[in-house]
Amino acid sequence: MVDVLAAVHRAAQRFGEVARTTPDDLPVPHLGPWTVRDVVAHLVADHEWAAEALRTGRSPERGIGHPRARGEKLRDRYDAATAELLALLDDAASRPDEPCWNFAQGDAGRRAWWPRHQAHEASVHLWDLQSATGVFDDADPALAADGISELAEVYTNRYGGQSLARPLVLRAPGHGAWRVEPGAGPGRVVMQPADDDGPADLEAPPDVLLLALWHRIPPDDARLRITGDPAAVRAYLAGPLTA
Repeated sequence: MVDVLAAVHRAAQRFGEVARTTPDDLPVPHLGPWTVRDVVAHLVADHEWAAEALRTGRSPERGIGHPRARGEKLRDRYDAATAELLALLDDAASRPDEPCWNFAQGDAGRRAWWPRHQAHEASVHLWDLQSATGVFDDADPALAADGISELAEVYTNRYGGQSLARPLVLRAPGHGAWRVEPGAGPGRVVMQPADDDGPADLEAPPDVLLLALWHRIPPDDARLRITGDPAAVRAYLAGPLTA
């Protein structure tokens, strides 16, 4: 069982540390035109948006809009937003079954949803930030495997336009497997846990597989082992798997 509350504290605080020593104008190539400033501004906005949902229990009135600040002012705003969010997540973890809106479950959501989601949000964006310099923290395989499961639950059926001609099995050896199947409508898929001992179409360590699903690394990354139909696997990984 992953301690998601400890994970979100660790990832969010580590992001702030790295942001303080990484220049705004360094590019983040896998995110198109984004630079380090954009990644920091995005997580500031995300933390402020999530904090509003946790404070009110309702959908925030506005979407996630990036602040225009740069440099130290942006880092100071990140620290303030993160401190508030972490306090709210601690409170949410103390009363996990209380109703609280989230974008996956709507008004049927519970406070327990938020610490887990924000742990993965901060962890992926920490990787984005560190990719600007190429110096990465060691991955937590258990957290990454839970990130794949969270992606399956939150995102997989949220976006249309998926390319999946037949079911695929994705496996992180020793950490789990997931079966992806065509969903009820065109361009929709369903992703569920699968037998870790059965055949798989794609294998990788959990952190690598998670990065591929988040479009952080390309389908031809040497750490991804395609054991099924290469065309089917690459077409699926190229689809709009996440936000």
